[in-house]
Formats: sequence, C-alpha cells, structure tokens
Amino acid sequence: MSTRCAAMRMAPCAPTRDRPDARTGTSPAQTEAASRRFWRPCTASSPEAPAAKALERGLGQEPESVDPHLARTTQAHTVQRDLFEGLLTYAADGSLAPGVAERWEVGDDDQRYVFHLRADARWSNGEPVTAHDFVFSLRRLVDPETAAFYAQTLSMIVNVPEIVAGELPPAALGVKATDDRTLVISLSRTTPYFLQLLVHPSTLPVNERSFREHGEQFARPGILVSNGAYVLEDWVLGSVIELRRNVHYWNDDQTSIDVVRHHIAQNPSVELYRYRAGELDITSTIPTEAFASVRAERAGEHHTVEREAHLVRRRAVDADNPALDGAVIAKSQHGLCHPRKTSTRPPSATCGESGSQRAPTRPRG
Repeated sequence: MSTRCAAMRMAPCAPTRDRPDARTGTSPAQTEAASRRFWRPCTASSPEAPAAKALERGLGQEPESVDPHLARTTQAHTVQRDLFEGLLTYAADGSLAPGVAERWEVGDDDQRYVFHLRADARWSNGEPVTAHDFVFSLRRLVDPETAAFYAQTLSMIVNVPEIVAGELPPAALGVKATDDRTLVISLSRTTPYFLQLLVHPSTLPVNERSFREHGEQFARPGILVSNGAYVLEDWVLGSVIELRRNVHYWNDDQTSIDVVRHHIAQNPSVELYRYRAGELDITSTIPTEAFASVRAERAGEHHTVEREAHLVRRRAVDADNPALDGAVIAKSQHGLCHPRKTSTRPPSATCGESGSQRAPTRPRG
C-alpha cells in the first residue's frame, strides 16, 4: 500500500516514535512540538477514496504575509486571491465581476456606492460575511496603527487622508453598514476607476472576531478565517504554502481543484527545473536567459500576459472536464498580473452577475 506525505510531494515522513535522534539522543516525543510545523505524518491512501485534485504552482519568493493589510508583494497577493474574496473580483477575461457583492448601485453624482452582499456568503468557519466585516476591514486598512503599505489606495473615500494622517479616528471613514447585507461607501471626489480598486487585495475582508481573538497571529495556518475558495492549511517556510478547499465558500460547487500548493523558490531557474521534472503545473515566471529556448521547445505551454511569462502544463487534472486547461491558464494570468482596464463603469447603474464569469482556480465545468 502506498503512502504519501502531505506537507510536500517530496517531503520526508514523520520520524518513528521508537527510534531516538542519533545526533541529539532525544526521543521524537521530546522534539515533536518543535518540528510539527515542518512535517506531516504519512498516511496510507484508501483505495476507495478518490485522490484529491491538486494544482502545483510556482510562487517565486516567499510572501511576507497573507494579512490583506500587511501584504505588499505579488507573491502574497497571488495566495490571497485564493484565500479571500472582496466585494468585486475579476472574471477570466479581465472584466469586473461580482464577488461578495452580488450587485451594486452608483449614485447620480458618482460619489455614492451601495453594495448588496450575497445572502450565502460565508467565512470558512461557517459564519455569514456581513457588511460590518467590510467596515471593520476598511477602517483597519487606513488606521495609522496598522501602518498598511496601501493605506492611501482608497484616498478618494471620505476622510481617508485625515485618518491616515492621524487627524481623525478610523470611525470617521466614509463607509457604513446600513444592515448586515448593505454597504455604503461615500467618496470625496469622483473616481471613475473606483470599482477596479475594490479588487485590490488590500480591500479584502478580515474576520473581526478572529482578529480580536488572535491579534496579529490571525493570519497563520490553522487560525486564519477566510472567505474565498480555499483555506490556509499549512505554510512550511521556504518550501510550500498549502491551501485546501473551503467547503463553506458560496460558490464551492464550482470548485474543481481540491488542493493548491504554492511552491516557494528564490531562484526562477529552480522553478523551471521543477516544471521540467513534472513537479510543477505552473511557473511564476521564466528565467530571462531561458526565455527563447523555452518558447521554442514548449510553445503550447508558454504564455505571456502583460509582459509576464509563465509555463502552464496542459495535463488533465480532471479528465471529465475538457475546459479545465483553459481555466487553469486563466487563473494563472489572473493571479500573476493586473488585467487591462476595462470599462470604468458598468453599462447601467445597477450591476449584477449577468454574463459574468468566475475566475479560476475554480474552473467551471
């Protein structure tokens, strides 16, 4: 019967309990707590249980955090987009699509936005995602105590400059929840691209109850409460970040991939070697010196989007889903670059899901 380690495809298995460490003389029981973060026990796979569908992604360098208000790099944002969902999101073609907000209205003066949240939006602990969660999160973003890198991103919202400067309290922010499912945002000036800003990872929601309970530790594996398609299962520093399917996600029935592993590699050449060895399905980039040869030898797997180059393996994660390959490519592009700007305002003042597509890693069948 085959066994498999869950921490990483080639990670070592947990040590046996009846054999002391040859170097230190200590028993595994004495060192288990310290090492638990760096290994997972091997378990026998049941022949009756179907294998989890996994996507192995090259991430590049290690993210500094998955806290929406402390993260600042592309690598962190790539992981965050799998873990969280904001008011709006991007469809696979780069256009705006509803996220937690199923529809929204823009006032006649273009300075008042009303968002109506989905009734079935849930956190990974099963609790409803409410408008109050977004009020808390946006206040934390602009709070000087948070020292968020992107605090000024939403400077067009009423009182943001004054709050960031410490002249007004975060409670003065021009964002309010009129009820659990209605969020109102007031702007101090007309901003045609405001809706696009709401897709930026810094505007993703944070679970207030979890934050109050765990403080700055709330974004760690086993603690993080997220509202996207995946939950943070494990993070082995310098190696891999593993995400597991969030069964409470409102669109979970459209999730085709059970596990996403973001593999950390400081050197792009290492990613390329691992891709060629079949260990990765997607690379975060292609080394400059290898670009020409890779494009020639792997034309069907080479993709360049907005000056970002990636390799995407066309293999059947789900043989019954012929659209999966294209969906995985779309997610690769969505997670690693900023799509071109589309219309700055929807065709009508009321926007909904008509004709929109969901952006994978949640490939549609």
